[in-house]
Amino acid sequence: MIYAFGACRLDTDRRELWRGEEPAAVEPQVFDVLQCLVENRDRVVGKEELIDRVWEGRFIADATLSTRINAARRAVGDNGKDQAVIRTIAKRGFRFVAEVIRESPTGAITTVSKPRPDIKDVSDIGPTERLSLPDKPSLAVMPFANVSPDQENEYFADGLTEDIITALTFVPWLFVIARNSTFIYKSRSLDARQVGHELGVQYILEGSVRQQHDRLRFTGQLVDAESGVQIWAEKFDGTLADVFALQDQMTEAVVAAIAPSIRDAEMERASRTQTRNLDAYHNYLRALSALSRARTDLAAEHLEQAIEAEPGYAKAIAIRAWCYTTRLSWSTGISDDEERQSGIDLAFQALDYDHADLEVAAFAGYTLSFFAADIDRGLSLLRNATEKCPSFAWAWTSRSMLEAIHGDPSQAVEFGRIAQRLSPMDPMMFRTHIAISAAFDTMRNHTAALEHARLGLRLNQNPVILETIKIGNLMALGRLEEARKEAQDFATRNQAFRVMRFIEHLKRFRSMKVIVEERREALLQAGLPE
Repeated sequence: MIYAFGACRLDTDRRELWRGEEPAAVEPQVFDVLQCLVENRDRVVGKEELIDRVWEGRFIADATLSTRINAARRAVGDNGKDQAVIRTIAKRGFRFVAEVIRESPTGAITTVSKPRPDIKDVSDIGPTERLSLPDKPSLAVMPFANVSPDQENEYFADGLTEDIITALTFVPWLFVIARNSTFIYKSRSLDARQVGHELGVQYILEGSVRQQHDRLRFTGQLVDAESGVQIWAEKFDGTLADVFALQDQMTEAVVAAIAPSIRDAEMERASRTQTRNLDAYHNYLRALSALSRARTDLAAEHLEQAIEAEPGYAKAIAIRAWCYTTRLSWSTGISDDEERQSGIDLAFQALDYDHADLEVAAFAGYTLSFFAADIDRGLSLLRNATEKCPSFAWAWTSRSMLEAIHGDPSQAVEFGRIAQRLSPMDPMMFRTHIAISAAFDTMRNHTAALEHARLGLRLNQNPVILETIKIGNLMALGRLEEARKEAQDFATRNQAFRVMRFIEHLKRFRSMKVIVEERREALLQAGLPE
C-alpha cells in the first residue's frame, strides 16, 4: 500500500519513503514508526503500543523512542515545533495528523483521509474542567515504578499495581479511580495536585516495586492531592512467595491512613481470591499487560499458560472466556460459533471453580450474557458485582453494555455515566460509548446514538457495531449522502463485512431485535454488501 501526504509517499510493500522525486534514506525502525502511525492515523497511538509494534515489546529508554520520533519527523519534513505531520499528544502518545491519500500499487486512489485537528485523544471527550469530588474519600493509584535491576519485570510492577487497585475497590466507603485512567500517567513525573485535578480525587497513592532474585520490596506513599503534602509512607519487605501478603499489608495501611477508625472486617476483601502458583500468577500479570494494550490474542496466550500451570485458576479462566467476546465481534461484527461455545464453556467452568469472587463472576457473567447462553444470570452477576464493589469500573461498563443489548437502555446510559466518572481518562472508554450509543439506538434517539458512536470511533476505529450504528442513524436522520460516503469508506476497510451475517449476530441480543429490520434495510440502502 502507498500512503501519500504532502510531498511524501510511503510505500509499505517496498518499504520505501519518497520526498518529491527523490528516495529518502530512513532507518528500519524509523520506517516502522512512520508506518505504524500512518496506518493508525484516526487515533492516538500510545507509547506502549508503538514500542510493542516497532520493538516487539522489548524495553527501550524514553530517549530512544524520542530519537526515532524526531528522525521520523525530519524524514517527512516535519519538526517538533510545527508538528504538522506527527503530533505529540501530552501524556497519551502520538498521532499522524496530515492529510493522507491511500493508493493501491496500481496507482488507484482508495481512500482520502483528511486531518482531524479537532480530535486529539481521549481527553477531548473526557473532563475539561475539574471534576467535583465524590461524596466519600477518593483515591487514584498511580502505576508503581519498576526499580528492579531487570527491566523485563515491568509487567510485574504493573500487575501488582492493578491488584492493589482491585483490593481497594472492595472498600465500600472508598471511591477508587480505575486502572485504565491512572496508567496513562505511567513513566511520567507526577504532580499530585495536577493528577488530583484531572481525575477528581482527594488522595494519590504512589509507589515502587523492586525484585532481585527472590527478594521483594514495595514502597508506597499517600499524598493529599489538594495540598501535595505526604500523609503516609512505608516500605514492605519480603520474598517473592510473600507477594500476596505484602499486597494486603499495603492495602490495609492505605485504608488505615485514610480512615484510621476503619476495622479490618469492613474492608470486605474476603471475595478476592488469588492463586499461590507463581508461574500462573506471572502469566496472569503478563495477560493484564497485554490487555492494557488491546492485545487480546497475546493476552489469551498468557492466560492459557496460566491455566496450564494451575488448571483451577478461576480468574484466568474467566478473563480467557471474556476474550472470546471481543476477538471477533469487535473486528467483524459476528461471532464464530465454535469460539462462542468455547467462551461459554470457560465461563461456566470459572463459576464452578469460584462463583464467589466478584471479578470471576463479572467476567464470566458478561460472557454468558453477551453470548446469550444465560442472559439473566449474567445480568444478575454484574449487578451483584457493582453493588458489592461500587468502584469496579469495568463491571459498570459491562453492566451498561448488557443493559443496552439485553435489558433496559435507559439504565445502560446511567451505568455508562458511572463508569466514565470512575475512569474519566480511560483509553478503553470506547466500550462505554458502544454501550451508550447502542442504548440510544434502541431508544431511537438518533442524534445521541450518532454522537456516541463517533466518540467511540475516535478512540478505536475497529468496532464494527459503532460503524453500523453511525451509518444506520445517519440514514434515520435523512443524511443519506453522508451515510453512503461513510458506508463506502467502511466497506473499503472491512471487505469481509456482509449485512446479513451481521444481522444474524445482532438477533442474539434481546434489546436489539426491535431495530433489526430497519437496520438491515438502512445498511443495504447505504450500499453495504448483502
